[in-house]
Amino acid sequence: MNQCTKMTIVPVLILAGLWFMHGYFKTTGPEATADRELARILKVVETPAYATEDEGETAGWCEPANRVALANFITENPGTEAANCAEVWSIFMEEHLERNPSVTEERQRRAKLAERLRVIAQTSTRPGTVKMARLQRAAVLFAEDESDHGAFQEQVAEILNHIKEYETEKDVEYRRYLRFTGVPRPEIEPNFRFLAADEEMYAHQLDRALEMTRVVKDKFPDWKRQSVDSQIEMIGLYKRGWTPENSVRMASRN
Repeated sequence: MNQCTKMTIVPVLILAGLWFMHGYFKTTGPEATADRELARILKVVETPAYATEDEGETAGWCEPANRVALANFITENPGTEAANCAEVWSIFMEEHLERNPSVTEERQRRAKLAERLRVIAQTSTRPGTVKMARLQRAAVLFAEDESDHGAFQEQVAEILNHIKEYETEKDVEYRRYLRFTGVPRPEIEPNFRFLAADEEMYAHQLDRALEMTRVVKDKFPDWKRQSVDSQIEMIGLYKRGWTPENSVRMASRN
């Protein structure tokens, strides 16, 4: 073997060694260990409940012990991508299970969750986790009241501007999240367009709400037709001066 051949082979061997080590640490390093532990926890968390409510059995994500396990995991794995992913799941559970009786304190709680999700979306290096955080942030910001709806609309606009990426993302945890929340990838767009129209209705932007709801009806004619038609009808009633208070008074007269 001549000197030139040796000089060619040595860098190749070094490169091959580096790739081997990269693969080794990718599957055995701290991040990989954390990923496997999170997968184990989530397998329990996403277990559905098949028993009736009277039997006292609940879905895995409602069980306090599983929520504690997830919280402990986040604490024990600071700064890891697995912890970022776990935190999105934790916020999803909190959003469904916790409510503050004080309107002001409830808004503060939701604002804190939304801010944390914003940070995760900006700092995570995993596209799937970023998308999970943005979808969950939109869910947290959604408010059927007199809140400022601007932050929700901005988050939805960001999602819709990159909707193809949300529909084609193949990250395992992202797909688990969509499956668990019951929003198939093809339904992300109509779902958030509909919620955005709903927010406009609660903000009393009725013309805009009607226009946005009709876009959903025209673009996705087979998507939840009853809900879409009901919202169009409701907006029409609001535009004619109907209010929930009026309906109560009319019912009492009858």
